[in-house]
Amino acid sequence: MAAPVTSFVDACGGVDNPPSTIADVTATDSRFGTLNQALVNTGLLATLLQSSTFTVFAPTDDAFHALAADITTGQAVTTLQGGTFTIGSDLAITDSRTRRAGIAGTDVLTSNGVIHVIDRVILPAP
Repeated sequence: MAAPVTSFVDACGGVDNPPSTIADVTATDSRFGTLNQALVNTGLLATLLQSSTFTVFAPTDDAFHALAADITTGQAVTTLQGGTFTIGSDLAITDSRTRRAGIAGTDVLTSNGVIHVIDRVILPAP
């Protein structure tokens, strides 16, 4: 019996040649349908097709259906649009509206960055 695949890196046999861009993954992975549509609607999909390197905290479709409002403290991280969110000591991410997301998966490697899957939607300040 073959050993189970434990990560995206195992499934791809290494990290030297990630299979596609972040935009490609969000467009084809059924967990990210809502996120992909948001990227299309905001024009950010084109940004994620660039050869620059990005790290994306990507909420699943389920996350869009379950917004949270917990507050945590920690290091501030600046978004592409200049907003911030906070990663707490418990590895939870809190946006400027105090919505909190947990990290549900890490290191989905792409040719132009990495996706970290989160279980809630985080948004910039209004």
